[in-house]
Amino acid sequence: MTARDLVIRFIKPYVTRGDTLKSLLDGQGGQGCSEFSVQFGGYAWENEKCIYKAKRDEIIVTRLNNENCLFIYKAQLLFNEIKCGQQTLF
Repeated sequence: MTARDLVIRFIKPYVTRGDTLKSLLDGQGGQGCSEFSVQFGGYAWENEKCIYKAKRDEIIVTRLNNENCLFIYKAQLLFNEIKCGQQTLF
């Protein structure tokens, strides 16, 4: 699974049930375990040092396939992609 796939999988149930982007951003949710970590906004840490402070409208993946990483996505783009049922290029 790619980081982008993880983010889509994370927000798709909320988008398809009709949640607004605003409600998703206001909730500032996230999911994580030893295998992966994905969240709206927040911080990315490495060796107890903050390496990135995500904006409120960003979704970050900081762990994937049991490895630390940093992938940043604009929530609006992926929300629209799911809503329209098509993929965006970026």
